[in-house]
Amino acid sequence: MKTSTVCTALAVSLLATFATHAQMAFPARMDAAGSALNADSWTQPRRLPPYHQNPTWSVPSTTSSQASNYDPWTDPLNAIRPVDYVASAGMNGESTTQKDAGFGKEASCSPFWAHRPGVFGEFLYLRSRDGEVSYAVPTDGAVVAPPNVPIQFGNLGVVDPDYSPGFRVGRSFCLDECTSLVATYTFFESDTFNEITIDPGLPGPLALHSLVEHPGTNTAGGNHLFASARLDIDFQFADIDYRTIWWIGDRSVVNWMIGARFAQLEQEFRSQFGDPDPLQDVITGVRFEGGGLRLGIDGERHHPCRGVLIYGRSVLNLIAGEVDASYSQFEEGIDPEIVQARWKAGRVVPIWELELGAGWQSPCGHFRLTGGYMFNMWFNTLSTTSWIRSVQQNSFAGQADAMSYDTLTFDGLNVRAEYRF
Repeated sequence: MKTSTVCTALAVSLLATFATHAQMAFPARMDAAGSALNADSWTQPRRLPPYHQNPTWSVPSTTSSQASNYDPWTDPLNAIRPVDYVASAGMNGESTTQKDAGFGKEASCSPFWAHRPGVFGEFLYLRSRDGEVSYAVPTDGAVVAPPNVPIQFGNLGVVDPDYSPGFRVGRSFCLDECTSLVATYTFFESDTFNEITIDPGLPGPLALHSLVEHPGTNTAGGNHLFASARLDIDFQFADIDYRTIWWIGDRSVVNWMIGARFAQLEQEFRSQFGDPDPLQDVITGVRFEGGGLRLGIDGERHHPCRGVLIYGRSVLNLIAGEVDASYSQFEEGIDPEIVQARWKAGRVVPIWELELGAGWQSPCGHFRLTGGYMFNMWFNTLSTTSWIRSVQQNSFAGQADAMSYDTLTFDGLNVRAEYRF
């Protein structure tokens, strides 16, 4: 009997101790007036306070008594440390007032995560990959008729784009501190030239065999001593995005966005063969144009006091449009139309963009300079090489040996300068 009484008293004591520690670890949630919230209100989602309605927002006082009374339930975002703020001594918080280096006067800083209106310009230095065209090969031996393959002997003539400049400009419009609209325009173009010659004084029956001419026109005069080619690959975008906050951390923020895009991709190719006269020309064009939706995510991580940040961005675009491809072969001054072909069809082209980089921003974040490396991948598109091969094989979309669905990739450096109001 005594043992049962002792066990009961011990259990009551343990429960009381647990309740005391639970109350210390999880204090009661209070409303603005200091009254405890009822249990039903605990199920309501925690929302960002409307800072756009209270522009004088600041963190608690730096006195130790007020710091010890800080309740994360009633002010959950108070612990956020914006990169533009300077921590006060002895307080786990930041001051919202400091000198703006851009204007040389005291200014009230917005939180680092806040959306703000602004303008930006960006320099792009990109290279197109998977879009090269092999147009000529040196051969050794007599001319052979298709489908026989000539004996290759030497370096091929290839037009493969190198790094070229482009730009991106835009304007952001702030709806509130958590949401904004962003309008962007992007333009890029590349121009590549290559030529190859055969020295007629070399021993052996060496000649240049065209890899882009129609095989039905291949005759004894189809091999040459000189060849050149030019390839242009250009694209442009026009975007409008709705962007809003998804998650906020101590020094990090993640936004998600949804929007619309107009996209255009052009590939223009021209080759010339001669020995040196007459010149045989092949001209092709592949153009995709369309519009669609885009969905993406971007994030930033800030240093607490140096203005340094790292960022990342990933966007998927689904563009519905039309591919228009043309092929023309002629002999200058003799036959203006040897081969003519044109093909047009609709396609949905996914475009995936990935960008990673780092940057710096001024106190209060008015000026920002960032740089990184980006990838821009076009799926389910048509390359110049595939189009030429389709004409040569008389094999187009919808047939057993249809044109392949290619991937074109652009990658390179980007540097952005931004001013936010």
